[in-house]
Amino acid sequence: MKILKYLGIVLGIVVILVIGLVLFVVFTDYVPEAIEIHEFINTDNQKSLSDELTITTFNIGYCGLDSNQDFFMDGGTGSRSSSQEQTQINLDGNIKTLNELNSDIYIIQEVDIDSTRSYHINEMQAIIEGLSDYSYSFVHNYLVPWVPIPLNLPMGKAESGLLTMVKGTIVQATRYDLPKDPTIPDKYFLLDRCMDEVIIPLDDNKKLHVINLHLSAYDSAGVIKKEQMQFLREFIMDLNLENDYYIFGGDWNQLLSKEIVIDREKYNPEWLGNAPTDFDDLPFIWAYDITVNTVRDLYESYHPGSTFETVIDGFLVSENIEIIDVKTIDAGFVNSDHNPVTMKVKLH
Repeated sequence: MKILKYLGIVLGIVVILVIGLVLFVVFTDYVPEAIEIHEFINTDNQKSLSDELTITTFNIGYCGLDSNQDFFMDGGTGSRSSSQEQTQINLDGNIKTLNELNSDIYIIQEVDIDSTRSYHINEMQAIIEGLSDYSYSFVHNYLVPWVPIPLNLPMGKAESGLLTMVKGTIVQATRYDLPKDPTIPDKYFLLDRCMDEVIIPLDDNKKLHVINLHLSAYDSAGVIKKEQMQFLREFIMDLNLENDYYIFGGDWNQLLSKEIVIDREKYNPEWLGNAPTDFDDLPFIWAYDITVNTVRDLYESYHPGSTFETVIDGFLVSENIEIIDVKTIDAGFVNSDHNPVTMKVKLH
């Protein structure tokens, strides 16, 4: 009887702790406005961008998804970077890659500020310090006090977001909230997907709008991604394309080319959406490189030739911009589960 009594007490304590955690997360839930004008920082060495420039998109995988890692949401077991030391190695490696590219603009996803999964390393600050003379904007898309799964090693605290860096002057930065999963508990523990628009003045009194985005991944029916793409379509239809230039870029979590055909019966990852089909009538052009894959699956550590790879990172560009080249840098997924993609353009 005493054993049953003690078990009852332990069970009661566990139930109270679980209820307490849920209530804590619910009452501290990050609820951003639909549209938020937010802070940006301009470099002291301000200059104007030329009409020919390069822009790189790179999902750095919170510097915890190197080639030796898997992830529990993809069918693996990992939920955090393997160690603080490895997180720093990945961060240093990703900064080195960015410096070598020397792009005029960077749009970077999964940048942690203070997360358990990346050992509370401020990756944003490290990147800003590692790349000199860039203005920057940062917006949160993940701000949860504690993610309790997986039970054996919870992801824990998550504070992460999108970082946009410009060799020039930013005059406005705006966060747009994207449609998200309204179901409980997902609405409290998954990312608050968004896009960050920065506006950069040009010499001819025109403006360049750069929009950094990271669309939903774990959306088995594809409903949320479709809603996000519809949001984007409506956003584009309201734009003033006569005087300004627009570049949307980032991690789309969907195939960017209809040329890539996936055998869904053989391999059907939940994060992989089909190529968009309802943008052909808009004055925008998709820009990507299908010769090098931009992402690998995380059901296992990386094994070249057997681990699933495809192309989900790239750009959507207004027609008044000439696309000179798009190239995916084959970084071998050494420090991230994504490869960076660099586009060279000319503004007419």
